[in-house]
Amino acid sequence: MMLMAVNRWFSVKGAIVSLVSLLLLSATAQADNKAVSSKPVLSDEAIELKQAVQKVRPKKHRKLLQSFYTLRNYQPTWKNYSQVSALLKNLRESDKEGLNPADYRLDEIKQASGLQQELILTDVLLSYAHDLRDGVHSPQQVDRRWHIRKPKFNLVGEVSKAVEYGRLRAFLKDLAPPHEEYAALRAQLREHRKVAKRGGWPDFPARGPRRLDPGDRHQQVESLRARLAVTDKAASSSADSQLSNRLLPQWSAGAGCQENLAAATLLSMCLPIACGFISPERSR
Repeated sequence: MMLMAVNRWFSVKGAIVSLVSLLLLSATAQADNKAVSSKPVLSDEAIELKQAVQKVRPKKHRKLLQSFYTLRNYQPTWKNYSQVSALLKNLRESDKEGLNPADYRLDEIKQASGLQQELILTDVLLSYAHDLRDGVHSPQQVDRRWHIRKPKFNLVGEVSKAVEYGRLRAFLKDLAPPHEEYAALRAQLREHRKVAKRGGWPDFPARGPRRLDPGDRHQQVESLRARLAVTDKAASSSADSQLSNRLLPQWSAGAGCQENLAAATLLSMCLPIACGFISPERSR
């Protein structure tokens, strides 16, 4: 009797274990099926686009494009001509922001079509948005003492939303730095270009004293007046002390309250106007 009871107990226990195992296997299978079914199914067009993105070089650009198109489930971006037009207008006028339109592959866009044009447009959009907001160069590359950190910005996410909701034009308009210093540099850049069209500014002699002090008499003083006759007419007729005070903020930003024109300032004045453009890049 005892042996029969023990055998029956083990049989019941085995049945329970088997039932629990079957339930667990069923639940796992359902979870796997749900996970598979939740993955977005790519259309033939999206698969072709995904394969094209995987061939993009360099790697940095490919990774950005993969992130961008993953958010869009690899759906094409540029079916809305008004958004294409908005992007091209910004690229052609990027010189107003101190950028170089030649960096944004405008000729390639004209000549390309289909998937190739799709990828080039998206690539230059991401590049232009980065350059407009943060600049082409990192401030630390120019000055190692630069320690100001910019707020975090999800470039790919924000660009994707702007395209998705059809507000690319407004997005790009608001992307440039909003502060007054940037606006002032942009205005000064326009003035420099006007001077360049009129033939530039007079040459400034490279040889001379290592600095100019109020009261000095030298060829460089007269050259300085001639230069300021082009860039600051009020200063060109000022007394020496006023001349120094007006010039320093223009050419020795950050130099402090010195009363002379030091070597670095004089050297900068020897540059032709093409090298003397004040780019808004310095204020991003």
